[in-house]
Amino acid sequence: MFERDSVCFAHEEYRWPALACLLYIAAENRGRLHVLDFGGSLGSFYFQHRKFLSGIPELCWSVVDQKHFVECGVREFQDDVLKFYETIDDCLADGAVDVVLCSSVLQYLEQPYAVLEQFVTCGSPYLLIDRTAFIDGKRDRLMVQHAHFDHYDICLPAWFFSREALVSRLEHAGYSVKIEFACDDMANIESDFTGLLFQRNGVGGNGVSSV
Repeated sequence: MFERDSVCFAHEEYRWPALACLLYIAAENRGRLHVLDFGGSLGSFYFQHRKFLSGIPELCWSVVDQKHFVECGVREFQDDVLKFYETIDDCLADGAVDVVLCSSVLQYLEQPYAVLEQFVTCGSPYLLIDRTAFIDGKRDRLMVQHAHFDHYDICLPAWFFSREALVSRLEHAGYSVKIEFACDDMANIESDFTGLLFQRNGVGGNGVSSV
Protein backbone atom coordinates (compact mmCIF):
# COMPACT_ATOMS: atom_id res chain seq x y z
CA MET A 1 0.00 0.00 0.00
CA PHE A 2 1.17 3.55 -0.69
CA GLU A 3 -0.17 7.09 -0.51
CA ARG A 4 -0.31 9.84 -3.14
CA ASP A 5 -2.03 13.21 -2.75
CA SER A 6 -3.46 11.98 0.57
CA VAL A 7 -5.21 9.06 -1.19
CA CYS A 8 -4.26 5.48 -0.26
CA PHE A 9 -3.65 2.90 -2.99
CA ALA A 10 -3.87 -0.82 -2.25
CA HIS A 11 -1.88 -1.83 -5.34
CA GLU A 12 1.31 -0.44 -6.81
CA GLU A 13 1.08 1.78 -9.89
CA TYR A 14 4.60 1.74 -11.21
CA ARG A 15 6.31 4.68 -12.90
CA TRP A 16 8.39 2.40 -15.12
CA PRO A 17 10.44 5.01 -17.06
CA ALA A 18 11.31 7.00 -13.92
CA LEU A 19 12.19 3.79 -12.08
CA ALA A 20 14.41 2.73 -14.98
CA CYS A 21 16.25 6.07 -14.74
CA LEU A 22 16.93 5.54 -11.05
CA LEU A 23 18.14 1.98 -11.58
CA TYR A 24 20.38 3.21 -14.39
CA ILE A 25 21.97 5.78 -12.07
CA ALA A 26 22.46 3.13 -9.38
CA ALA A 27 24.15 0.87 -11.93
CA GLU A 28 26.41 3.73 -13.06
CA ASN A 29 27.34 4.28 -9.39
CA ARG A 30 28.08 0.58 -8.84
CA GLY A 31 25.15 0.00 -6.53
CA ARG A 32 24.94 3.36 -4.73
CA LEU A 33 21.91 5.64 -5.00
CA HIS A 34 21.12 8.67 -2.85
CA VAL A 35 17.87 10.29 -3.99
CA LEU A 36 16.71 13.76 -2.99
CA ASP A 37 12.95 13.39 -3.49
CA PHE A 38 11.71 16.98 -3.60
CA GLY A 39 8.05 17.26 -2.63
CA GLY A 40 7.99 13.52 -1.95
CA SER A 41 5.26 13.68 0.71
CA LEU A 42 5.55 10.66 3.03
CA GLY A 43 7.79 8.74 0.66
CA SER A 44 5.09 7.98 -1.92
CA PHE A 45 7.43 7.18 -4.81
CA TYR A 46 9.73 5.18 -2.56
CA PHE A 47 6.99 2.96 -1.14
CA GLN A 48 5.39 2.60 -4.57
CA HIS A 49 8.63 1.12 -5.99
CA ARG A 50 10.29 -0.32 -2.88
CA LYS A 51 10.28 -3.93 -4.10
CA PHE A 52 12.62 -2.85 -6.93
CA LEU A 53 14.61 -0.23 -5.06
CA SER A 54 15.36 -2.60 -2.18
CA GLY A 55 17.78 -4.48 -4.44
CA ILE A 56 20.14 -1.48 -4.56
CA PRO A 57 23.02 -2.25 -2.13
CA GLU A 58 23.59 1.34 -0.94
CA LEU A 59 20.23 3.12 -1.05
CA CYS A 60 19.36 6.34 0.72
CA TRP A 61 16.03 8.05 0.01
CA SER A 62 15.73 11.61 1.34
CA VAL A 63 12.38 13.39 1.14
CA VAL A 64 12.31 17.20 1.26
CA ASP A 65 8.84 18.58 1.90
CA GLN A 66 6.70 20.85 4.04
CA LYS A 67 7.06 20.83 7.80
CA HIS A 68 3.91 18.82 8.60
CA PHE A 69 4.89 16.06 6.16
CA VAL A 70 8.40 15.95 7.59
CA GLU A 71 7.16 15.76 11.18
CA CYS A 72 4.81 12.90 10.35
CA GLY A 73 7.44 11.16 8.22
CA VAL A 74 10.07 11.29 10.93
CA ARG A 75 7.60 10.05 13.52
CA GLU A 76 5.98 7.25 11.51
CA PHE A 77 8.19 6.18 8.61
CA GLN A 78 11.83 7.20 8.98
CA ASP A 79 14.40 4.41 9.11
CA ASP A 80 17.96 3.70 7.96
CA VAL A 81 16.99 4.20 4.29
CA LEU A 82 14.11 6.71 4.28
CA LYS A 83 14.81 10.17 5.74
CA PHE A 84 12.80 13.41 5.90
CA TYR A 85 14.01 17.03 5.76
CA GLU A 86 12.41 20.47 5.62
CA THR A 87 15.03 22.02 3.30
CA ILE A 88 17.47 21.01 0.60
CA ASP A 89 20.34 22.34 2.72
CA ASP A 90 19.30 20.13 5.65
CA CYS A 91 19.37 17.12 3.34
CA LEU A 92 22.77 17.98 1.86
CA ALA A 93 24.22 18.43 5.33
CA ASP A 94 23.91 14.64 5.70
CA GLY A 95 25.75 13.94 2.43
CA ALA A 96 25.84 14.57 -1.32
CA VAL A 97 23.02 13.24 -3.49
CA ASP A 98 23.23 11.34 -6.78
CA VAL A 99 19.92 12.50 -8.26
CA VAL A 100 17.20 15.04 -7.51
CA LEU A 101 13.74 13.61 -8.21
CA CYS A 102 10.90 16.06 -8.84
CA SER A 103 7.73 14.15 -9.75
CA SER A 104 4.59 16.23 -10.47
CA VAL A 105 5.87 18.99 -8.20
CA LEU A 106 7.67 21.65 -10.21
CA GLN A 107 4.48 22.96 -11.87
CA TYR A 108 2.85 23.68 -8.50
CA LEU A 109 5.64 25.86 -7.10
CA GLU A 110 5.25 29.62 -6.90
CA GLN A 111 8.81 30.13 -8.17
CA PRO A 112 9.81 26.94 -9.98
CA TYR A 113 12.96 28.34 -11.57
CA ALA A 114 14.31 29.47 -8.21
CA VAL A 115 13.91 25.89 -6.99
CA LEU A 116 15.58 24.57 -10.16
CA GLU A 117 18.49 26.86 -9.35
CA GLN A 118 18.73 25.20 -5.93
CA PHE A 119 18.83 21.80 -7.62
CA VAL A 120 21.68 23.00 -9.83
CA THR A 121 23.55 24.56 -6.92
CA CYS A 122 23.45 21.34 -4.90
CA GLY A 123 25.71 19.77 -7.53
CA SER A 124 23.67 16.63 -8.17
CA PRO A 125 24.99 14.66 -11.18
CA TYR A 126 21.41 13.95 -12.32
CA LEU A 127 18.06 15.77 -12.24
CA LEU A 128 14.94 13.67 -12.88
CA ILE A 129 11.84 15.73 -13.69
CA ASP A 130 8.80 13.46 -13.98
CA ARG A 131 5.07 13.97 -14.70
CA THR A 132 5.48 17.58 -15.79
CA ALA A 133 3.41 19.41 -18.43
CA PHE A 134 5.18 21.05 -21.37
CA ILE A 135 3.80 23.21 -24.17
CA ASP A 136 5.16 24.47 -27.48
CA GLY A 137 6.49 27.98 -27.67
CA LYS A 138 9.00 30.09 -25.78
CA ARG A 139 6.87 31.21 -22.83
CA ASP A 140 5.43 29.34 -19.85
CA ARG A 141 1.71 29.54 -19.13
CA LEU A 142 0.18 29.84 -15.66
CA MET A 143 -3.23 28.15 -15.52
CA VAL A 144 -5.82 27.17 -12.91
CA GLN A 145 -6.14 23.42 -12.45
CA HIS A 146 -9.38 21.80 -11.35
CA ALA A 147 -9.01 18.18 -10.24
CA HIS A 148 -11.64 15.78 -8.96
CA PHE A 149 -10.81 12.87 -6.67
CA ASP A 150 -13.06 10.34 -4.96
CA HIS A 151 -12.80 12.12 -1.62
CA TYR A 152 -12.21 15.77 -2.52
CA ASP A 153 -11.90 18.38 -5.27
CA ILE A 154 -9.05 20.84 -5.65
CA CYS A 155 -8.46 24.08 -7.50
CA LEU A 156 -4.92 25.42 -7.67
CA PRO A 157 -2.51 27.32 -9.95
CA ALA A 158 -0.27 25.22 -12.19
CA TRP A 159 2.52 26.06 -14.59
CA PHE A 160 2.65 24.64 -18.10
CA PHE A 161 6.30 25.01 -19.03
CA SER A 162 7.87 25.92 -22.32
CA ARG A 163 10.05 22.88 -22.94
CA GLU A 164 12.45 25.06 -24.92
CA ALA A 165 12.86 27.55 -22.07
CA LEU A 166 13.27 25.01 -19.28
CA VAL A 167 15.71 22.79 -21.17
CA SER A 168 17.71 25.82 -22.31
CA ARG A 169 18.01 27.07 -18.75
CA LEU A 170 19.36 23.74 -17.51
CA GLU A 171 21.68 23.43 -20.50
CA HIS A 172 23.17 26.82 -19.62
CA ALA A 173 23.65 25.50 -16.09
CA GLY A 174 25.72 22.60 -17.41
CA TYR A 175 23.18 19.79 -17.87
CA SER A 176 22.11 17.84 -20.95
CA VAL A 177 19.01 15.76 -21.61
CA LYS A 178 19.99 12.11 -21.21
CA ILE A 179 16.56 10.45 -21.55
CA GLU A 180 13.09 11.77 -22.37
CA PHE A 181 9.91 9.76 -21.89
CA ALA A 182 6.16 10.22 -22.17
CA CYS A 183 3.85 10.20 -19.14
CA ASP A 184 0.22 9.08 -18.89
CA ASP A 185 -1.06 12.33 -17.32
CA MET A 186 -3.39 14.49 -19.40
CA ALA A 187 -4.77 18.03 -19.37
CA ASN A 188 -7.56 19.73 -21.29
CA ILE A 189 -5.15 22.09 -23.05
CA GLU A 190 -2.65 21.18 -25.75
CA SER A 191 0.33 19.92 -23.77
CA ASP A 192 2.51 16.88 -23.27
CA PHE A 193 3.23 15.43 -19.84
CA THR A 194 6.84 14.39 -20.06
CA GLY A 195 9.69 13.01 -18.01
CA LEU A 196 13.24 14.27 -18.50
CA LEU A 197 16.46 12.91 -17.04
CA PHE A 198 19.16 15.59 -17.08
CA GLN A 199 22.78 14.60 -16.70
CA ARG A 200 25.48 17.03 -15.64
CA ASN A 201 28.05 17.47 -18.39
CA GLY A 202 31.15 15.41 -17.74
CA VAL A 203 29.24 12.62 -15.95
CA GLY A 204 29.22 9.39 -17.99
CA GLY A 205 27.99 9.55 -21.63
CA ASN A 206 26.17 12.43 -23.25
CA GLY A 207 23.79 10.73 -25.68
CA VAL A 208 20.07 11.51 -25.88
CA SER A 209 17.61 8.65 -26.15
CA SER A 210 13.86 8.16 -25.90
CA VAL A 211 11.85 5.36 -24.24
